Amino acid sequence: MADKEKAYTLKTVQAELAKLEKSKEKKRAKIQELTAALKADNARIKELEAIYDQLYREDVQRQIGIAWFDKRKMTKEEIERMLEISMGLPERIGNQDNATSALDAKK
Repeated sequence: MADKEKAYTLKTVQAELAKLEKSKEKKRAKIQELTAALKADNARIKELEAIYDQLYREDVQRQIGIAWFDKRKMTKEEIERMLEISMGLPERIGNQDNATSALDAKK
């Protein structure tokens, strides 16, 4: 059996082209709809990440407050020294392990 090509007429080609164009437009509309939904989701994700970061910082601050101030009374000098040390921590935290940090804190 030899492969036979479908015999097209002008009318069938026009009908198939119209059908494909309609399908293409539906897909474009769906893509635009999904793109808009993605933009909305991305905006919501950024908003929630900002809220999460804020709540996380507040929780860490609360835990630090409990650990440092509620468990034992600190003197004014100790508090000032802790604040002084904490100012340089952000740059150094990623570069040190816990053992090294504990040694530096004792100095």
